[in-house]
Amino acid sequence: MSQTEETFLTNAEDDERQEIVNNLVDLFQGQADTAILQKALDEHHPADIAFALDDLDEDERRDIFGMMDPERLAEVLEETGEDNIEEFVETVSPESLAAIVEEMSPDEAVDILDLIDDDKAEQVIKHLSPEHAEDVQELREYDPDTAGGIMTNEYIAATVDMTVDQVISLIRKASDEIETLSDIPVCSHDGRLKGIIAVEDLVSEEPDTPIAQVMEPATITIGPKADQELCARYMHKYDLRILPVIDTRRELLGIITFDDIIDVMDEEANEDMYRLAGVGADRPLEENAFARAFKRLPWLAATLLGTGLLGPLLIQGCFEDTLKKMTALIFFMPVVMALGGNTGMQSSTITVRGLATGEVQFKDIFWMLRRELSVALVIAVTCCLVISLCSYLMFQFGMQVETPPINFMLTVSIAIFVGIVGSVLVGTTIPMVCHRLGVDPALAAGPFITTLTDISMQVLYLAIATLILING
Repeated sequence: MSQTEETFLTNAEDDERQEIVNNLVDLFQGQADTAILQKALDEHHPADIAFALDDLDEDERRDIFGMMDPERLAEVLEETGEDNIEEFVETVSPESLAAIVEEMSPDEAVDILDLIDDDKAEQVIKHLSPEHAEDVQELREYDPDTAGGIMTNEYIAATVDMTVDQVISLIRKASDEIETLSDIPVCSHDGRLKGIIAVEDLVSEEPDTPIAQVMEPATITIGPKADQELCARYMHKYDLRILPVIDTRRELLGIITFDDIIDVMDEEANEDMYRLAGVGADRPLEENAFARAFKRLPWLAATLLGTGLLGPLLIQGCFEDTLKKMTALIFFMPVVMALGGNTGMQSSTITVRGLATGEVQFKDIFWMLRRELSVALVIAVTCCLVISLCSYLMFQFGMQVETPPINFMLTVSIAIFVGIVGSVLVGTTIPMVCHRLGVDPALAAGPFITTLTDISMQVLYLAIATLILING
């Protein structure tokens, strides 16, 4: 038996998942016996197999996919990145893909079908069982990023006239067909949502207890067209295990489960992070260099035009004499700009996150400003004291200025103080105003705020220097 095969047969602890993935990669890339490969595919977690597939080339992935039966392949594809899924589904026939999709929950099946063209998707659906095809078609009517797009219609629902024993019997009969078993919706006979019952509450009640006496009112629900980010916010805020999706008549359309919302939260967090950085891509590491570059360039244009054109024109037009008379000002310009830009970005990041999670709304703008300004004052005073000490030491080591050193130290300190406070105001206000206007606040932050604060800090710094050192 080879070294790789021996490694595969060892047991690892939970904190050694990466080692397991690495061993799988070695195994998949080696010349292991087919039986050993099959054993690895059968016994390892689908998520570990999916991670290992990322390190293989296309031919190796195709071989590994070909060794799995439809049920196992469905489990692995649910954990696999979109690029690898697209690569796979484009090469298989509609019949083969239908056998895999048949093993998936309807919401996961829709995610797969969204990656292929409509004609092929329709062919796949024709090869599904009638019941599964109906569930998949129902979910395909909704936008993927809405509550309807992420909900599942594989669930059981009790009716208000049932007893605890009847609900338990219903669970036993349908347990293999439902996606999650934590909370169960309770509906009227016409399908309207009435309440929610937790499974653990059933076992503590007498069998003949009416379910209507045990259930909790279904006060937190959502419509099918609501954005998935709002779904995540509701489930996090109200600590829900399922979120019922209802229509205008309160008829239950489906439920959003906690495992689905974790994926949404991860997706939304990545999206906001990339937009905040001005990257403008969902999966920037998986795109080619030109695609990545041209998605970043539009956001960098603000920086390029602002600091490369507008900034120099303002400085040359308004403060050329100041710089000629006081060249030492140039030495402190980088720190003035950096402090303003960084504090502005810190405030904008906190504000964008608060808006994204629902912790902050536009009506809280003055509350946010008070909180951020109190922090800004502490930061500004601290930075002023530090920069004053630094400039004092520079004077002691021989730096010469055409003005009393105390005036120069005062100029730099005032510029930093006002700049930090102003940057915090900009970094807090702009995202909240954009949110109010319906513009993604993450797009307004990043390069835009950095450029605005950089130019403002330069102008402010030189204006204060002109006022105190030249005209004072």
